[in-house]
Amino acid sequence: MQYRVFNQKLGKVLATVNSLDTVLVCLLCYFFFTSRKAVADPPPLPPKFIPQTSLSPEDIPDTIAISRFEIIGNRVIPQPELDRVLNPYLFRPISFTELLEVQQAITQLYVDRGYFTSGAFIPPQTINHRTIRVQIIEGTIGEIKVLGLEKLPPEYIRSRIAIASQAPLNQNKLLEALQKLQLNPLIEHISAELSQGIKPGESFLKLKIKEADSFDLTFNTDNDLTTSIGSIRGRVSIDERNLLGFGDSFRVGYARSEGSESLERIEYIAPLGARGTSVRLSHSRSDNKIIIDPFPVLDLESKNRGYGITLIQDAIDRPTQNLLFAFGFTHQNSKFSLMNLGFPDLARGLDDRGRSITSTLHLIQEYNSRSKDRVFSLASQIAIGIDALDSTINNDDLPDSKYLIWRGQTRYIKALSAKTNLSLGGTIQFADRPLFSNEQFIAGGVQSVRGYSRDIIRGDNGFSFSAELGNTVVQVPKWDLRVEVIPFFDFARIWNSDDFPIQTNTLASVGIATQISIDDHFNFSVGIGIPLIDDKLPEKKSLQDNGIYFSLSVKPF
Repeated sequence: MQYRVFNQKLGKVLATVNSLDTVLVCLLCYFFFTSRKAVADPPPLPPKFIPQTSLSPEDIPDTIAISRFEIIGNRVIPQPELDRVLNPYLFRPISFTELLEVQQAITQLYVDRGYFTSGAFIPPQTINHRTIRVQIIEGTIGEIKVLGLEKLPPEYIRSRIAIASQAPLNQNKLLEALQKLQLNPLIEHISAELSQGIKPGESFLKLKIKEADSFDLTFNTDNDLTTSIGSIRGRVSIDERNLLGFGDSFRVGYARSEGSESLERIEYIAPLGARGTSVRLSHSRSDNKIIIDPFPVLDLESKNRGYGITLIQDAIDRPTQNLLFAFGFTHQNSKFSLMNLGFPDLARGLDDRGRSITSTLHLIQEYNSRSKDRVFSLASQIAIGIDALDSTINNDDLPDSKYLIWRGQTRYIKALSAKTNLSLGGTIQFADRPLFSNEQFIAGGVQSVRGYSRDIIRGDNGFSFSAELGNTVVQVPKWDLRVEVIPFFDFARIWNSDDFPIQTNTLASVGIATQISIDDHFNFSVGIGIPLIDDKLPEKKSLQDNGIYFSLSVKPF
């Protein structure tokens, strides 16, 4: 997505008065924008404006010795910077023209910092005690006019621009705010025009916005479920990114395979103001039944229910950089049954009804950095299990709801050329004690180590690594068609926090995948992973068991 930034033109207002026995000076120089138009690519900055005057030194030959400049209204320039430009004019006779240079020098300090509509002028005054008063006028936005909105309220846009356009108006901050809006998935295009206001330093901002389609309906089929419940599944998901009209989003997905049925993460996210605060509510549920022989006659089932609430705060939110902190709470309830009766022997730590119940506090940090040729992300999560809401508590070393987990995840994508990119990723988990299966580190399948069945190994601790080299072999811009060939290497290792045995703790594979995409409406991928460690290979009963995986995703509109 391209950024829309401003094209710049600078104007000036100059005024002069005569100097008599006492020096009287009025507004000589002030800068402001005359107009700015949105463009697709950032233009070069304009040449710095240098104040000029129609007067010449011959017109005003009088000089005066100044011992002090009194700067009124400065909230931006550090005093040492002011001293640096003002000291050369102190304690010596200076002309009226040199007073104009003082204005110019102070104003240039503002311009160099992006305050193009702020400046200094010397008001009419009588010189007392050899002191000259210099007034600072700070640039402001007098009005923000928003045009073109259909569903979003104008205040949604104004409130986000107003934060970046507080006095004194800074061009760089305003451009950054507009770039952030352009990256907002609710906005397809934004153009801006900044014009001169009525009062000195005042500007009017007019924004023309085209909203993006906020609704997505997606159909998907893949073979990314564990073979025991039927690896091939169908999914449908609904995503509305502006449900009630103030930028809140709602999404829900339904998935089904031969032995499973699930609502995948019903989620609602609402922004709380314009400063990057939001709250997320989530719910998920799944019912699974083992379909491989001889378990169908035993009616072996598991039911899972999850609830969560998370408060999210952006600490840094720039077009090229983002840092957020989040605090959340989740509650998970799982039950295992055999012939409709709770079966506690199916997993470690279950109560006598075959249940595991956990309540967890989450402390989350996420960092993302983007540039023209690379993307880097780093995430960290601390999960603290607590005794709440009837959580499972065991008095021995069995898994229960009291635990401490640290999880880390990183990803790095680098464009090596116009058609080749390198992708590296890794995850890690450390736990202080044995965990229930829904909190353990899992490996195997499309999301971790391709070439193995999904979730084929699991443990309390683990790490994984993946490397991909994406190569675009066909690209048709007219249709927005892209075909990529992606060789990959995957690796994972797990271990438990106690001495509970693990049959196989290491997976590794190499393979190749092909991905075909048309715009964002059609995506098909197919690949094969070749296991390098065969200790945990299942019988070849499905495509997934043979290391072959696929995914087809369609958005009809």
